[in-house]
Amino acid sequence: MKRVSINQGVIDPKFLHIKEVVGGAFKNEYQLQIKNELFDGSIFMFHQEKFKILILDLKVNQDITFDIYSAQAFDFSVFCFADEVSYFKDQSDLLKFSTAHGLVFLKQEEKVSFTYHKGDALKCVSFYMNNDKINPKILDYIHQLHQFVFHKGDAHLLLWKKSTYNYHSLHPILLPDWFMAKGHELYIIIQNILLNVDIIDQNELFSTDEVEKAFEVKNKILSDLRTKPKIHQLQEELGISTSKLEAVFKHLFDHTIYQFYQEKRIGVVKEDLKDQTKTISEIAYDYGFTNVHHLSKTFKDYYGMSPTVYRKNI
Repeated sequence: MKRVSINQGVIDPKFLHIKEVVGGAFKNEYQLQIKNELFDGSIFMFHQEKFKILILDLKVNQDITFDIYSAQAFDFSVFCFADEVSYFKDQSDLLKFSTAHGLVFLKQEEKVSFTYHKGDALKCVSFYMNNDKINPKILDYIHQLHQFVFHKGDAHLLLWKKSTYNYHSLHPILLPDWFMAKGHELYIIIQNILLNVDIIDQNELFSTDEVEKAFEVKNKILSDLRTKPKIHQLQEELGISTSKLEAVFKHLFDHTIYQFYQEKRIGVVKEDLKDQTKTISEIAYDYGFTNVHHLSKTFKDYYGMSPTVYRKNI
């Protein structure tokens, strides 16, 4: 997989650093047009007093991971509509999630990466701003954050994406004004999400701490597939509400906690069935099933056949 690094901390109002990394040619001062082994499409780039914005509209020509470093030049970075996000806590630990319909808000000097695959449509927006351009009430909330917060998205953000990427019908002369206006609109939407943090649906807004706790639950499950997870016990141990824990876990792993446990458990059972020295009864006991019938029913729900039939067909 191709890997490229983009340092958005570089003070680069002409966006020459972006061109060096991804190639292409400037069609004009705000549009980088690309047609190479990496991408087909355009990146629109604007830098003004309140913010800097990059709007990517690309077709991906090979599997690629972007490492994005946001530092020095801007206090905050916002990434909208990104799939397969990896947030690097340190050199050895990272968290993975997706904000395909939402946004990630990061503090200064953080590193994230985004992974895309050949054939993907890359419609992602990077937005940067500074302390002195943000409402003081928002700053009070931001200062309480550990490292980042991500939001699942709302009606305003989805409408913004739909209208922004419908630029092809506009006369080219109007594009700079169009994208600058959309930048101001996004600036307001981001602030609105953060200003409403006290009344917003708390199952849509997740902090670093909550994401880390969901990963703790995941790791606990994988370390002991014999024991069914007790959600109330987990939330008490981790100091997080049941609804928040379930919501962030579902968003990160696309399964409820119990669904995740059940899928991983039955997957390991399937592998163990290849070991002909183990009886099905022993396997059922090893993974906490009540009896062979319980295992057989669960296995059939997932794979459409009993463990006995599966073993015969191996």
